Amino acid sequence: MTVGDLLAEAEVIEALVLFLRARLDEAEGWAYDARHDYYHDDCGRRLSTDIQVKRRILDLVTYASGGDGYTEAYRDVVRLLGMEYAEHPDYREEWRP
Repeated sequence: MTVGDLLAEAEVIEALVLFLRARLDEAEGWAYDARHDYYHDDCGRRLSTDIQVKRRILDLVTYASGGDGYTEAYRDVVRLLGMEYAEHPDYREEWRP
């Protein structure tokens, strides 16, 4: 891979990370609503935990890249997290693993 290819790939992953953070923000609102609904409280707690785990994974990947670009493994992890949203209208085909 050339330096240009690596930079282009890093930009693709950065866009996917931003997309994922936006989806997690949306899901956090749903989890909050579910936690305050007696019949869906347990589901809301599980969803909140899931969101926090995914945020921590994204933080770890972003921190570990250290500004030097993402390793192949990190790119794969981010792409796999994105698969959950493959049907979202803002999801890009270039993000598929």
